[in-house]
Amino acid sequence: MPIEIKELVVKGTIESEQKEKSIDIVKLIDEKISDMPKPQCGLNKRSLIDECVQEVLSEIRKQLDY
Repeated sequence: MPIEIKELVVKGTIESEQKEKSIDIVKLIDEKISDMPKPQCGLNKRSLIDECVQEVLSEIRKQLDY
């Protein structure tokens, strides 16, 4: 069953010396994520999907044989 996120609300507090300073938490998170190095793995999506399908089919067969 696919999952769909319709709304994501992000709330948080930031500890800083300037208590009255307003910081956009979403912008801060985006900046932190963009600073992180991108993963260098070569993910083969088709292979991963095929492997998952085979595992599900295998589990269904086990349940039917039970």
